[in-house]
Amino acid sequence: MPYLCPSFISRYLETTEKKRKRSFLRNGSLLLKELIASSDGKYNPFRIYSEEELKKATNNYDPSCVFDINTIGKWYKGTIEGRVVPVCKSSWLPVHVNHRTGMVNTLWNEAVTDVSISAMLSGHKNVLKLLGCCLETTVPTIVYEYAGNGTLYDRIHTTARSDSQPLPWKSRLEIVGEIAHAIAYLHTAFAKPIIHRKIRPSNILLDQNDVPKLSDFSSSMIISEGETVKVDRYGGNEGYMSADIGAEVNEKVDVRNFGSLLLELLTGKDSRELHELATGKDYSFSFCGDGLHCLAHHTEDYLSCYSIEYIVDSTFFLTEGGAAEQQQQLRQWEAVKELALKCWANPKEERPTMVEVTKQLRQIELS
Repeated sequence: MPYLCPSFISRYLETTEKKRKRSFLRNGSLLLKELIASSDGKYNPFRIYSEEELKKATNNYDPSCVFDINTIGKWYKGTIEGRVVPVCKSSWLPVHVNHRTGMVNTLWNEAVTDVSISAMLSGHKNVLKLLGCCLETTVPTIVYEYAGNGTLYDRIHTTARSDSQPLPWKSRLEIVGEIAHAIAYLHTAFAKPIIHRKIRPSNILLDQNDVPKLSDFSSSMIISEGETVKVDRYGGNEGYMSADIGAEVNEKVDVRNFGSLLLELLTGKDSRELHELATGKDYSFSFCGDGLHCLAHHTEDYLSCYSIEYIVDSTFFLTEGGAAEQQQQLRQWEAVKELALKCWANPKEERPTMVEVTKQLRQIELS
């Protein structure tokens, strides 16, 4: 190991400090600009952490503390002032090229968007609460409240985590009802609607009481009421895309994605699996033209032609209760299925609003 002279150490520390200050100024100015533009400066307060605080909280980002990796980055389980918190640190290059679309994407913008939108929504009980962020890292590192029961995806697809227990039907209805309310809140509670664009089970976390928390606002957009915005790239993923993919974004995009969420919760199968079951073919259609229209058509036919017992996984449906309760669950299942298909309607103008979806789910739950 080479000898580290005092002058080398001094220069190294000075360079590191300059990088931190440069990152802090760049990220801070971006965040301030986004907060002013999106919320008129009205947002829930959050804390600014130092890089040293988060290193200490995660044992210098120990790999053993990683509990999830997604498009935002690596999620570490940390401890700050005796409180368990998830710390999300970007593991990707600040600027990268999407090889499928050729679009250049900056993680600075995504991280800043996530922080600014989360700060506006942190007061809602079904949104993952933002605790703060660190601006000294190259891409802002974000700290959230802890939701200890994993993601909704884990609880739907229980094979993904051996320690996860299947969600009973009543819990599934309650969860989708609360998430629908959260999305309706995004669309109606502010001067301009917030479009989430990435509604899917992996972005919904459950706390110790299985209260759902919507997360990941990195691709969200704020638009004028009634406005439709043309975009170059879509913020969703396979199976959670609207048939008008890559062209226009408005509230109906979230409605369509919520329909996909409903179907996955109903059947225990994602859109890829439903398409393959419905057609007997690989999930290999193009994401241009009529591919997504075909997905909706085949899935609707599949759900109409087969019985509930054939479609759903018996490990989570009709597991308890008498005959009357089971008949009630069957009726509710059918009603939610019909609502999910309405959310998939094309043209998109025929889809219900999220306020209407929330009301219908409440009526189904009380039926």
